[in-house]
Amino acid sequence: MIQVSNGTIRYLDQKNGADLTVNRLDLQVVDRDYENSFQVELAMAVFAREQNLQLKATVGPVDFQSSVRDLPVDAALRIDRLDMGKLRAALPIIKKELPKAFDFRGVYTTQDLRLKGTFNKPWLQGRVDGADASFSFE
Repeated sequence: MIQVSNGTIRYLDQKNGADLTVNRLDLQVVDRDYENSFQVELAMAVFAREQNLQLKATVGPVDFQSSVRDLPVDAALRIDRLDMGKLRAALPIIKKELPKAFDFRGVYTTQDLRLKGTFNKPWLQGRVDGADASFSFE
């Protein structure tokens, strides 16, 4: 098991100057060895004082020969006013690493959002609200 409580992470990219600080980070990862999978519970404050991103997921079974984008995921995600434009600016790798089918811009809030499948072949269900936002999924 991995556990972090009330942590802070600062990411500073020396090449492009991207700077991101995540506060109030709570993380718990539990290995489900008998299924070759793991459970993740993550909560953090991103561009906010209070935690505005919560994720509960089961990932796996893990196939070490496959891409991360092909890992099976069953997740519940709650987001409260997360500015994806700021996040993309602070972490340009997000645009590079997410499948081309996903394109998020603006400020998002989700309710009862579920993700199943893989990032290459996702199934999404729930409500997504955006302010000055665009969402493209092909």
